[in-house]
Formats: sequence, C-alpha cells, structure tokens
Amino acid sequence: MAVFTTYAQERDSISLFNDATNFVGTDNTDNYYYIKNNVLYKKTKKDLKTYANLHLGKIDRVDITNAFKIMVFYKDFNSIVLLDNQLNELTNSIDFTIILNKNISYVGTTTNANLWLFSTDDNSLQIWNYKTKKTVINIPLQSDFKYKTASSNYRNIWLLSSKKAIRYNAYGSFMEQLEIKNIKKALAYKNGIVCLTDTNFFYYKKKKFKELIPINKKNKMDFKKADFYLKQNQIYFFDGKQIHKKNLK
Repeated sequence: MAVFTTYAQERDSISLFNDATNFVGTDNTDNYYYIKNNVLYKKTKKDLKTYANLHLGKIDRVDITNAFKIMVFYKDFNSIVLLDNQLNELTNSIDFTIILNKNISYVGTTTNANLWLFSTDDNSLQIWNYKTKKTVINIPLQSDFKYKTASSNYRNIWLLSSKKAIRYNAYGSFMEQLEIKNIKKALAYKNGIVCLTDTNFFYYKKKKFKELIPINKKNKMDFKKADFYLKQNQIYFFDGKQIHKKNLK
C-alpha cells in the first residue's frame, strides 16, 4: 500500500510515495494514481482501488483528465480501455488495428466522447469518437514532421518532434508552432506547454518563455527520470521515491 506524508518546505511539499514504478497524477479531489507491476492504482483517502488487464500487455499511458472517464492505453496491443471513477470498465477493449487498420502512437482525452489519436503510420492527427467509432476530424501533418511525443488536455494537443512543437485545438484548428530543441518531456498546460530540458523546466504561453525551475546541484530531484503532472497551478514530480510539489506562478 502506498504511504503518503506531507510537510511544508518553503513553497514546496513532499509526499512519500514508496511503492510506485510510475506516477500518473492526482485528480481534483486529491486522489493519487500510479502504476506498479503493470497494475493501475487509485489511492483515495479511504481505500485503494486497482485495475489490471494482463491480456493487453504493458500499460503505456493513463489519462486522468476526466476522473469519470479514465483512459488506459496499451500501445503494444494498439488498444485502449475506458474506466469509471471506481476503475471499473466503461468499455471493452477498443482495438485500433481492427477499427482503424493503423497503429496509434498517442491517445488522449478531449471533449465529449472524443479522443485525440496520433498515428505515425500516416503521420496524422485524428479527433475520433469512441462511441460512434468514427473519425470526427483528420489532420495530416507534413511528411518532414518526425513525431517524438505528444501531450494534450481537453482543449489542446501539442505534437512534438526534436525541433518543433505544434498545437491544435479541440476543433482541429492549427494554433501555433514553436521551435524547440533538447526537450525531454512536455505537458500541455492551459493554452501553453511546460517542457523539461537537461537544464531547466520552462513554461511557454503566448509566445513567451518563462523559466520555472533551474536544474542544478541544489535540486535533489532527478529531473531526467522524473514523472511529472500539472494540476491547478501546481507541478507534481515523482522521482521514484517521493512526490515533490511546486507552485506554478
């Protein structure tokens, strides 16, 4: 069972998180989600809920944007499962190989019953409805865009290569392109993006960059290996043993 203790340290708080292999995030009622031994855990103030589906292989990504419609992505099997807030299945597994005949590299939750889907098979972004099993919008990217990773929220998705980040909104409209380099991890935040490099975290919004946390010897966290999550102007870092929480000004 996970153990949490919290104390104030200037503007930071640190929570002990002893048995997770990956930190997923925390929802608006301060429930914590994490993965251990390919099992998804939800730690509430009262109990510990779990979900596992060993037939679908390794959990690649969990999206808790909507705590009542949690998305679990099994990349090796090209499939997702949607869960309710008790970690019960809302759907059977959805196999994109059968439905779309393409491999999906990224899945994220957007508005209504729609999902963000990105496929490197044809270098395309889709907004896809899991109830109708139909594509709402299909957005082909230029052939020179070499997908590296993505991050999304309800309103926006950022697609990143090694040189650029491209933002689309939930209507499928192109919003902006940002030249980047040396990005290790990124998270969509409101209409901007928080990025991790080898030397710092920075926040980009409205064509402005803001350094958040310089990475230096004074920091005890291993930022290169950390999982991190954003919620309500706070950044949560999990370094393998502890959750560190910092305010995003």
